[in-house]
Amino acid sequence: MPTFRFFDTVHGTQFLTSSVTERDAIIASHAPLTYEGTGMAAVTLDESDANVAPVFRFFDTNSGTHFFTTSADERASITATRPDLIEEQANFAEHLTPVAGDVAVYRFFNSGSGDHFFTQSATERASILATRVDMVDEGVAFYAPGHL
Repeated sequence: MPTFRFFDTVHGTQFLTSSVTERDAIIASHAPLTYEGTGMAAVTLDESDANVAPVFRFFDTNSGTHFFTTSADERASITATRPDLIEEQANFAEHLTPVAGDVAVYRFFNSGSGDHFFTQSATERASILATRVDMVDEGVAFYAPGHL
């Protein structure tokens, strides 16, 4: 299944959803989110598969941005210690370890704004590493299917 990627023109961050309804509502609202098209592929949540995890989504009430994680421990820590981050519905899932055909999705922390940036593009990752000293490489966030 596809995810849909938006660029937040105010904060310079991304927003991801797999919901067609949510995608269409954002486009119709003319929010400061520019639709970039299909983002990464996602997998269907299968609770019987220990390698598949929901991508938890949090809204940051201070910055107006979103944070994504597949880590249950990180989710629990955020829920317990960050009242400024409100958990929203997880509407897609990804792999915790790679399976055949998967690509790594990398997470960067913007030390200037406190926001996060995600990419599965090796070219985009290399550019960030080479030119953005404000972006801290947090490694692989999760693994996504390489093809939709």
